Amino acid sequence: MRYLTQKDLIDINQYIIDQAGTEYGGISYPQGLDIVISQPKQAFFGREVYPNVWIKAAFIIQKITKKHIFADGNKRTALICGLTFLGLNGVTLVFDDNAGEEFILDITKAPDSEKVMVATAEWLKAHYERNDAAH
Repeated sequence: MRYLTQKDLIDINQYIIDQAGTEYGGISYPQGLDIVISQPKQAFFGREVYPNVWIKAAFIIQKITKKHIFADGNKRTALICGLTFLGLNGVTLVFDDNAGEEFILDITKAPDSEKVMVATAEWLKAHYERNDAAH
């Protein structure tokens, strides 16, 4: 399994802010950044806490939106980071911009809970297209 690095997350956020034409505000919650990087890899007694690519991507998306890691662009950064993580692991999602926007807004409005994370993982899986080039 391939994971995003701290630099990846920061670079994605920087790119999003640059594309929006606003000034980069940086990281507003460094501990949240550490959580997004380290927790998807966690295991206890040899068992992964987040056992598949879907729930790991859902974790990344949910935590970036809920922890407001960056000064600006958290929703867009969350979605792109989740998609990038999936892409690194051979998964491509197919959906239109409206569906992606609605999806990320729904996550933002929902509580930070395991139930929402599971629903997020299910949404991601429903929009899956295998990318054999990454394997």
